[in-house]
Amino acid sequence: MRGVVSVARMYIGRQYQAKVVTSQHDRFCCVHCQYECEALVTGIGEGSGRSPYFIDNAGASERAHAGALGNAQANMRYALRGAKCPRCGKHDRRVHAYVYLISALLGLGLGLLVSGLILAAAQGSRFGWGAGVLALVVTTAIVTFARSQRMLSGAMLMSNDLGVPTGRRF
Repeated sequence: MRGVVSVARMYIGRQYQAKVVTSQHDRFCCVHCQYECEALVTGIGEGSGRSPYFIDNAGASERAHAGALGNAQANMRYALRGAKCPRCGKHDRRVHAYVYLISALLGLGLGLLVSGLILAAAQGSRFGWGAGVLALVVTTAIVTFARSQRMLSGAMLMSNDLGVPTGRRF
């Protein structure tokens, strides 16, 4: 009896993961009431770097750190622009709409992939169609919520220029 033999090749090398938490003071200006104050913005980012066959371990570590730092700085930009104003309580809807749209598109793409795999495994049965649609909706919702919350968190607005925090995280 003949069968198909699948050979898995093992990756030889090293993978580095980095997580960076960075903070900076920046000016916040409300798009609605033009209130300005100082904000302490914190960004969290993750990155990875690979060193195939252990050739460039130092470079892989640096790439992981640089990627994490870039993601943390992007997180800080969205967090500051999407923060609620301490005076009027409103936020910039355009930033929130942009973050939710991008998050929903990524979630939809992942949801289509998951539902396609379920449909392929179920070979078109009614159960497969129902499970595929459910997987599409749930995956899209989870990715949209998780990514948007991560991108819009991290701004601590100060109540005045003396640097007294309001105590609310946005």
